[in-house]
Amino acid sequence: MTRRIVVDARQAMGYGTGMNLLDDLRKLIQADGRTRYRLSVDGGIEQSALSRLLSGERGLSLASAERLAATLGYRLTLVRLPRRKQRGGDV
Repeated sequence: MTRRIVVDARQAMGYGTGMNLLDDLRKLIQADGRTRYRLSVDGGIEQSALSRLLSGERGLSLASAERLAATLGYRLTLVRLPRRKQRGGDV
């Protein structure tokens, strides 16, 4: 059974939250137990890109995040949430 990671676009980019998709993926990678090399081979992601992600030097494209999530046994699902009402006028 595939587990799901469900995020809205704001969370995926880290807007207005303490956590974001990259933080979640970093935790899953650390808990997985495979080496960075094995994850990069299994997920089709360059080992250097994975290392930079884990060190916080860079982010990851959505396509790479989807591949990495699948490698870890998760399916990444983006959900569009209703727009928030803006103060002081109609939206």
